Amino acid sequence: PALYRLRLGREAVYDVMGKRQPQAEDLASLAELAERLDEPKQKAVVQLRYAGYARSTGDYPQALSAVQQAAGQAALSGDGLIAAQAYHEWGRIFWHQSQYPQALEKLGAALSFAQQADSRLEQ
Repeated sequence: PALYRLRLGREAVYDVMGKRQPQAEDLASLAELAERLDEPKQKAVVQLRYAGYARSTGDYPQALSAVQQAAGQAALSGDGLIAAQAYHEWGRIFWHQSQYPQALEKLGAALSFAQQADSRLEQ
């Protein structure tokens, strides 16, 4: 889906530039596209981007909600890399709130998912 990839790339640029309004618009569009595609991996990626957006804007409850959804969709997709990214973001959200034990737990899970994905690629 070219439109999905285009919006995902543009949203990432808006994120780096700190242009939150157009970023939010692209995230809403991406969510609609992911729903239509009905693929857990795309849904997980969009929720991950929402989590990062919410973390950047200081909306930690929304960030946690989005990252939990991302982790769930990543599990459904069976994609270990996306799962690792979700748990990494989850750890970052906790870290930004000075909840270090929870952050380290999620970051440890991210590392575990990444190592498992790496092992599968080496086989």
